[in-house]
Amino acid sequence: SDLGDGDAFLAAFAADGALLFARRAGGAGADQGLGIAAFPDGSAALVGFFGGTATFAPGEVHETPLLSSGDDDAFAAKFFPYDP
Repeated sequence: SDLGDGDAFLAAFAADGALLFARRAGGAGADQGLGIAAFPDGSAALVGFFGGTATFAPGEVHETPLLSSGDDDAFAAKFFPYDP
């Protein structure tokens, strides 16, 4: 479920269609992911914007809350299929 008006998410799948991992980021405002990049080590980057406070990887070891300095701020986040 989302954390507010809308959240950004990223999901990675194996060649056979099996889910490798899924991560989300968001807060009370309308947050949006706008682009992704995949890396050879299995990690992936997500870029987009958020407003207010947003939490990246909520409930996970590396949970990271951010506070915007205006209406909307840009973000770039890298996610791993494992906990580094």
